Amino acid sequence: MPDRFFIYIYLYINYIMKLFITPNINNRICIRCNKSYKPTSGKQKVCINCRLPNEIRKLNYSKKWYKSDLDKHRLNLRISFNKYIKESRKEILSCLGGKCKKCGFNDYRALQLDHINGDGNKDRKLHMNSYKFYKHVKENISNFQILCANCNWIKRYENKEHGYKERIIRRKQKT
Repeated sequence: MPDRFFIYIYLYINYIMKLFITPNINNRICIRCNKSYKPTSGKQKVCINCRLPNEIRKLNYSKKWYKSDLDKHRLNLRISFNKYIKESRKEILSCLGGKCKKCGFNDYRALQLDHINGDGNKDRKLHMNSYKFYKHVKENISNFQILCANCNWIKRYENKEHGYKERIIRRKQKT
């Protein structure tokens, strides 16, 4: 009899310790449906089955809101994109000195980014839009210089960077 008593006490103590001292952190109980689930983060209180319909509802609402005035949203997106491009261009121009490297002209409306090595055609093919191009310029700023429009065209003509030969070669290859 005493052996059974100690066994029951031992089992009871282990049961109490499992409940209160070392709680099971792998499983939690959902506060909405009261079912057990495995959390994916530390603060999660709702299971995936209860959370998913709410997220779908939010997504559908945002789609309806966006489609309700599509022209307005596209216009706002275009305005913010143009603002980003202008700010990026001014930032790059200021990093490179803010004036033409040859003649010292400093009106930002006529300043152009010039590839020092003359390989701008390759960059334009790789970076099709202005966002990617300005990001590329910021990463490789040592390969660029600022020239005014006149100096840039003179440099292109003198160094034969205008691509005329490439177009003739392509036309001959097509025929």
